[in-house]
Amino acid sequence: MVFQEILKEIVEGVEGGIGGLIIGKDGIALETYLKPEGNGTIDIQAFGVELVTSTNEFQRAAQALDSDHLEEVSLVMPKYIAMMRLINPEYFIVTVISRGGNFGKARWLMRREMPRLQAEF
Repeated sequence: MVFQEILKEIVEGVEGGIGGLIIGKDGIALETYLKPEGNGTIDIQAFGVELVTSTNEFQRAAQALDSDHLEEVSLVMPKYIAMMRLINPEYFIVTVISRGGNFGKARWLMRREMPRLQAEF
């Protein structure tokens, strides 16, 4: 499947990559990918659901700044950095890397794959 391939390219292509998923605003994941050595480290689907649930609050914050929509959210935690980027009005891509991972490259890879992702919807 194309989504699995894209997620794998992003996660494997960045230092510290752990996993990724494509998830709908309804909290249902279309596809997930965890690095084999990262298996069991995190429950990426549960994390994705929690992150998507928070998007309504993020959207309200964006609107308070006179922005019409949310494009990207990053969470920096003690062990992980998570990035969520809007693919279209209904779906997000989420990438999780280790705290010491290459944040800039992960963001760049997500943006680079956006045309391929959007073409699949």
